[in-house]
Amino acid sequence: MSFAASQLRFLHRYLEAIQRVSEALPRTEFDPARPSPCFVGEPDAAGLVAWKPMRHGRATVKVAPDLAPCLHPDARAWIMDWYRMPIEATLDDETLVLFGAPDDAELGAFLVALTRYAEHNRGTAGAPVAVLHDGRRVVVEAATGAVFLESSAGARAPVSASLGALLDRLEPLPL
Repeated sequence: MSFAASQLRFLHRYLEAIQRVSEALPRTEFDPARPSPCFVGEPDAAGLVAWKPMRHGRATVKVAPDLAPCLHPDARAWIMDWYRMPIEATLDDETLVLFGAPDDAELGAFLVALTRYAEHNRGTAGAPVAVLHDGRRVVVEAATGAVFLESSAGARAPVSASLGALLDRLEPLPL
């Protein structure tokens, strides 16, 4: 099973979960200075705008050559292939927030933070793709694509054989 298929299934399950609860697309605060390709329609009177994941036509943000070895192809696809807001989901009894970038500026900022993470964690090549509310990170190991929960001290516990398998296990939270 391909990662792309798992990613699409998860995004569709997320949108379906939201629509079951609200009969609408997810909503987020609208910032006119930072329009996003994933915004749908105009903001409402409360300043909220609907959004849905939108595949990049071609991201203008590039991955730095020294960061590329830290990104397994699945992690790279999760980070780089779609404009989207962060998405909350549960894994067993844990709540996590999957990282998302609604525009190229946010994607660029995320890649800068990822570069800092890689510099700080020499010898443990991988990329965080989500964070739990207690600060642990969900990290995709660059060499194998295996997924680990990483503590703030750097200790890792296995979670899934791949990011695609993890996405298939996650339950989207319709917030």
